Amino acid sequence: VIKKDYFALPAGLQSLEEDIPKGMASPTPEGMVSPRPLKRKPGVKKDSDFTLKGEYQVGFGIEGSDFLWKKANYNLNEENTRILSDDALNRRENTFDPAVYSYIRFEIDRPREEGWSFHSNFDISPWSFIGKSKQAVVTSDDDVFDIEYKYWSNMGYTVNEVVYSNLRGDSVALPEMKVVDGKVPLITVTSLNTNVLTIPELEIDREFWPFRELWADYKSDNITLKIFPVGMADMAYTSDDPLRLSNHRNYWEESQWLINWQPGHLNSGLATPDFQKGWWDDSLVFSARDSASVFLTSLRGFSLNLESDKTDLDFTVASPKELWQDYDSFSTFESALRGKYYHADNFKLGFIHTSKLGRNKDEFDAYNYAVGVDASIGLGDNTEVLLAGATSRSEFDRSSSTYKTEKRGNSFHVSLINSSSEMAGKNYFGLIPKDEESFYKLRLALTHMDKGFESILSSFCETRDDAFWSRHLTFRKPFGYYYGGLYGPSLSWDDLKTFRIGDGIDYGRDVVGLRWEGENFLSGNLDVLFDLRNVHDTNGKYIENVTRLETTYKLTPRLTTKLLGIYHDLPKTVAGIDPFVIDADSGDNFQNSLVEDGKDPSLKTVSLGTKYDFFDWLDLSFVWEHTNDSTLAYDNSPRALLHWTSFTTFSEYDNTFRKEIVGLNHPGEFPLPPYSYFDIFKVGLGLRPKDNLEIYLDYTRNEYKWAHIIDDNVNHIGLEAGYSPSEKIGFYFRYVYSRMKDISELNEDSRVVNRDHHSVFSEMRLRLSKDSELIGQYGVGSTAGIAMATFTPFGGGV
Repeated sequence: VIKKDYFALPAGLQSLEEDIPKGMASPTPEGMVSPRPLKRKPGVKKDSDFTLKGEYQVGFGIEGSDFLWKKANYNLNEENTRILSDDALNRRENTFDPAVYSYIRFEIDRPREEGWSFHSNFDISPWSFIGKSKQAVVTSDDDVFDIEYKYWSNMGYTVNEVVYSNLRGDSVALPEMKVVDGKVPLITVTSLNTNVLTIPELEIDREFWPFRELWADYKSDNITLKIFPVGMADMAYTSDDPLRLSNHRNYWEESQWLINWQPGHLNSGLATPDFQKGWWDDSLVFSARDSASVFLTSLRGFSLNLESDKTDLDFTVASPKELWQDYDSFSTFESALRGKYYHADNFKLGFIHTSKLGRNKDEFDAYNYAVGVDASIGLGDNTEVLLAGATSRSEFDRSSSTYKTEKRGNSFHVSLINSSSEMAGKNYFGLIPKDEESFYKLRLALTHMDKGFESILSSFCETRDDAFWSRHLTFRKPFGYYYGGLYGPSLSWDDLKTFRIGDGIDYGRDVVGLRWEGENFLSGNLDVLFDLRNVHDTNGKYIENVTRLETTYKLTPRLTTKLLGIYHDLPKTVAGIDPFVIDADSGDNFQNSLVEDGKDPSLKTVSLGTKYDFFDWLDLSFVWEHTNDSTLAYDNSPRALLHWTSFTTFSEYDNTFRKEIVGLNHPGEFPLPPYSYFDIFKVGLGLRPKDNLEIYLDYTRNEYKWAHIIDDNVNHIGLEAGYSPSEKIGFYFRYVYSRMKDISELNEDSRVVNRDHHSVFSEMRLRLSKDSELIGQYGVGSTAGIAMATFTPFGGGV
């Protein structure tokens, strides 16, 4: 790969003066991530005429006897069912994105401190060449399917997606199909109801879509207006209200502003007709990303900010355009209005209104709105009280008078924040110690959300629980330059740690949360974190109580110790229901036929670690973990991949509805409640014999044999090395020998087989100039930064 970050400008065009931070913009604690901007070169004044800056990359690869000039698919980084298949770009265990592709990316700007500015971002890459087939009507067993292939050039394949039938409630999973001479060949596939469909050969109508950003804004002393015909996810409004009603999400999730409405439909061909409810469909949005993990769904709309000495008003209106959606097609509209009034330094009053509308052809088929008020009351310089209340109303499938459904509900929040540091308008995560002074902060919060309460512009499902990697203790940290390359990591650890521990908050829940953090105690040697959340549903039924204690203590200047303790208390099990594996779409737990009634699924973890710095260039770390957490601490991987899908019907207000149910396959091969305890032993040896040479050797012995490749808790021996003989050249190498149970053998032949794996990845980076690199890679692995995937952010994924 040859990567050039800047190219010469045509006569009369000049580059911008200011430098911007490398990599993608960091998110707020609510999870807002902006698309990666281009690096600027110093040049001229800000108020120059139109400017041009850009970058290009030329890449190719060799695999066996094949010469590759493009082979890239970010979705291969995800821990999904690709690991069970070797079709298309899948590689079973080795599912990292090869990221072999070329591109030209450039921006044309007209920057102004006041008045009208203009910005555009064009990307000519494999993801810019897309296409669709004409819709084919395929019949089978008196049922009808409307088949339309979607194509993108980064793979040369069609997109794998699920298509639902029109009459009998059937569905078919379209495979990824190789496009040859602009056509998809005839294929035969089997539906969920075992019907055989013959899909004829279809021609792809190609389209060139190079637009990433296109917007203009107007700035004056009190007004900022932005009009964005094409915008990225950073155009979505992220609210700062205590209930986080707009754009709340986890750092790796897509924004809810990008998601379109999928209308429901009546299965009229059945003896007893039933109705499948409409839903907000994120399947294409989540998968349509480039190899830098930038979501390729656009936003079209405008935003307005009005400011005065005591008031602040933000208003944003947008409509998402999925990658394959025609630009003049509008199926969803959304808006957020946020107002704040500052009465004094210690009192703020806020208002928020969010809405989202979905269309079914020419009718508005769904809507949701949430209205909230909030207040921030300062009790001195170090204490703040936050109050918030909101109400919402939703109607879905409004185009069907028979099957229309409604929801409404309320939500309330009160919290107390106290810190040894001055609050000064900061949120909890913005409170940090000054220098080496002793520091603490405390937050006590109570949150109630009715089951019928919804703010569709936010997602709470993934932020209510702990991140899997936060349930292990580690001293590991990623290597420096070679972790992110020319741009550096997209997110810093300070960004990510806000998502590390869940808050328990979601619809239909009452949550009491307490967190206390202290740093630099005992002469700067002790850091402590205590976190507690108690969760009930709004009817009073117990859901969980999670208690966490973490300490880091420097016994001597060279000896550091760590402690992690987690007690996750849960109610007794219900027969046939897995207590941990959850369908993210419906929120329902997977079925697990072997779970018995009345068992205790509670989880307990104690982990101790120590690190000794023998010299500045040599350190040795050891971690021991005793736990029965074989579920959440592994993100339910790989057992959640082995699942079946079916449908059931239920009655609601004398109407029959259809609902998807999901259950686990091979549940007997994985632990069941009550979960047995096991031990993990990890050793790491760090060597830095020179400033430009870093070596890390690690070993893990894990008694849980189904630990897999998402982090370094799999049984393995690893060697990692980074060497930079000069500022212009550097080398990275990682070898891992691992042993684990083969999930593919279990899936295909119901056999449990232990497999040895040898994983090699190496990289050479040559800096040809300040803004150019020549990159050579061999083997399989991930060089993505910590914002780019859902596996561990510490490095060491096998």
